[in-house]
Amino acid sequence: MTLGTNGNRQGASDAVRASLRHLLYPGSVAVVGASNDPLKMSGRPLDYLKRFGFRGPVYPINPTRTEVQGIPAIARIAGIPGPVDLAMIVLPAEAVPDAIRECAAIGIDTAIVAASGFSETGTDLGRLTEQRLRAAIRESEMTVLGPNCLGMISTRDRVTATFTSALDDLDELRYGPTAFVSQSGAFGSFIFNAGTRHGIGWSHYIATGNELELSTGEILTALAHSDDVQILLTYLEGVSNGSELISAFTTARELDKPIIAVKSGRSLVGARAAATHTASLSGSDQIFDGVVRELGVVRVNGVEEMLDAAKIFGTGARPAGRRVTSFSISGGCGVVMADAVAELGLTMAEWEDEWSERLAAIEPRPASVHNPVDLGAQMYLNPPMLEAGMRIALEHPGTDHIAVLLGCGESVADALIESITRVHADADKLIIVVWTGGSGRSQQILDERGIPCFSDPHRAAAALARLCDYSQWRSAPPPTRPDGIDQVGVAAIIDKAVARGRTQLSEWESSQIISMYGIPTAAARKAKNAEDAASAAAAFDGPFAIKLVSHQLVHKSDIGAVELNVAADEVQDSARRVLALGEEHGLSDVAVLLQPMVHGDVELIVGFTNDPSFGPSVVVGSGGVLVESVQDSCAALAPISGEYAESMIRSLKVAAALTPGRGRPGADLPALGDLVSRLSWLANDFGDRLADVDINPVLVDTSSGRTCAVDALAILAPSDDAPARRSSEREV
Repeated sequence: MTLGTNGNRQGASDAVRASLRHLLYPGSVAVVGASNDPLKMSGRPLDYLKRFGFRGPVYPINPTRTEVQGIPAIARIAGIPGPVDLAMIVLPAEAVPDAIRECAAIGIDTAIVAASGFSETGTDLGRLTEQRLRAAIRESEMTVLGPNCLGMISTRDRVTATFTSALDDLDELRYGPTAFVSQSGAFGSFIFNAGTRHGIGWSHYIATGNELELSTGEILTALAHSDDVQILLTYLEGVSNGSELISAFTTARELDKPIIAVKSGRSLVGARAAATHTASLSGSDQIFDGVVRELGVVRVNGVEEMLDAAKIFGTGARPAGRRVTSFSISGGCGVVMADAVAELGLTMAEWEDEWSERLAAIEPRPASVHNPVDLGAQMYLNPPMLEAGMRIALEHPGTDHIAVLLGCGESVADALIESITRVHADADKLIIVVWTGGSGRSQQILDERGIPCFSDPHRAAAALARLCDYSQWRSAPPPTRPDGIDQVGVAAIIDKAVARGRTQLSEWESSQIISMYGIPTAAARKAKNAEDAASAAAAFDGPFAIKLVSHQLVHKSDIGAVELNVAADEVQDSARRVLALGEEHGLSDVAVLLQPMVHGDVELIVGFTNDPSFGPSVVVGSGGVLVESVQDSCAALAPISGEYAESMIRSLKVAAALTPGRGRPGADLPALGDLVSRLSWLANDFGDRLADVDINPVLVDTSSGRTCAVDALAILAPSDDAPARRSSEREV
């Protein structure tokens, strides 16, 4: 067993790393406030430690008894006779700070605080008690899980420092490679119990409570470094420190230890006032979704999907392909499986005639020798048929995965299970089973043997698709910096704006900085007055877009400061009108932007926002003036590759309008992906100086494939040393 450092914590040291080992693998436990009643919250931890056979010393601390649940009691923490790795504190909230100090005084460096009654109550008393606890933790330099925490389970050493009722009806702790970290103790306990009944073997279950000192991200990072852990599950309700979570995801990615996550709630980091469309589109949950997808975290929608994914990832398989061959007792089962395979991005393997002929030679002959293979009801009378067919599929070069679809059949279940088990022992391909109906005994046996068994074809296909997606993501190359980037030029424009005390760039300046990153922009001229605009028009073919430019102007269309399809002989009058709007709204530093009209039949928005928890995140979606009402967008942590950006675009609803059809060749999707990737590098390089950047719209001409950014807006990041905004300035 090896544990890595807790690198996200300020001042992380060898002592801190030892404390994490003491949390995950304690060799001795003190239960502070232990009750003699095993039904009470304060009595359960001791009862469980005894019942499940914890192998180390246990010290119940109780000043009023000489014995607790048959174990000699110790009156005070200071009286503990030996070293203690972990203190499980089950005292009332007001007594916890002093208990922390007493633990530290005798060298205990790790504690779990079970009590509620802190800031989660919303009361002044609760907040004050939490302040006292925080001070005690800071002074003692202890590692503390909680408060308001249900505790932890470490199955290898039978550690049950918890009061969860999930253990009440379990006879044993099922040891295995799956660790689970939950921000909800009760819901997490339900999942732990259900997973045990699904045949999942656990290394750890940890409920994080209020995360006053130790966070989900830190625990996941430590678990990822444990040799006992191969798969990580997590239930998240919120993120208090996005960088710690990203570090955990990154560590797991580097170690090839998949994280399967359920995330509830619509917001991770709270509401944020947003000036740009991008910021309002990229709600924290959307950014979280982009972050986890990019970092290879498998996000699922509920308990069943989490446990299904855990089963299939628990095989350790990393398939290179997505081709499935299925064997069933019924043609109907096979069709349902084939539909699920197609829906979820897998494919049914193609069986050439020579291979189908080998299936046809099975005695008795299958009902259908084409994939999906229907062995027919006669398989229940002749179970060896299944093994014969599966062994042919093992040799078939076009098959990556074998799915077996069965049901009920209790009288022949043992023979079928043994056939599947024998093939599984010889297989270099993933075998999954769908067993619908029956007593559940067959499913349990297969799960315990490491053969993922599901009750429904769609659930099986969904789990398999997630595994294939993860394997494909693992093989994707990392993003590389594109050519043709002018960082010096961008920095100069930002420096100039900051020196003038501005909070945003004008459209002209915003278009310049994205152009400096190789993003194709519309041809344009800036003019100070109407006459200069008319003169500039002579250099282009009309018609034109005439726009008001000011660093105080956010959304020009809101005040009518954009005129489209303006003929060359109308440019001067149009320019006068938009300049007058600037004067009417009290804008300073105004000018006219003249652009030849750009044709495009699809509008996209591409931008980035500097999320307060996760950092610079790029967003792409359906664009135009109705961008926020359409709600068709996705996000990713910057930077990203062009290929990854292209996959984001393909996931959008608007992607259907970008594909070839009805005589049009369609959009140049690689070029669009390159555009998004280039903006992500701008976010990566200048995310500390630019809060948000909007390109809306990016016009796409699906007849020519041409892509062009025709409007841009950049908001500067707040700076402590930037000049204060002048009181006369205001934004429209």
